[in-house]
Amino acid sequence: MQKVIAFILFIALVSCTKDYNSDLRGRWQLRTEVKQSIQNQVDTIFYSFDNHVLDIQKKQNEFLYSQLFARFTQVGDSLFFDFVDAKVPYSQHYKIEKINSTTLQLKSVEHELLFRKF
Repeated sequence: MQKVIAFILFIALVSCTKDYNSDLRGRWQLRTEVKQSIQNQVDTIFYSFDNHVLDIQKKQNEFLYSQLFARFTQVGDSLFFDFVDAKVPYSQHYKIEKINSTTLQLKSVEHELLFRKF
């Protein structure tokens, strides 16, 4: 009986362990995108991170939005997105420049993204 209880506690502990930054979890509003030194203010795109699933929503109007899903993996200060439901599957890599409970800043070769926790 003790072995069964120990096994159940072990499984519960392992299943609750995260291998990505807990500050990343949740919904983030994209505020600024920088491409080729051109800064664009954005307020209609939201990224939601949970259990290695990224849900990106772009609000078209009050009732309509487009949605895209990806799997994400965090390795050190890098985030890897695998967009498997896109018409042509592709991957993206970002470096986490800054993360805390209110701000997320990601940088890739092509652009930089600045989010606020929503």
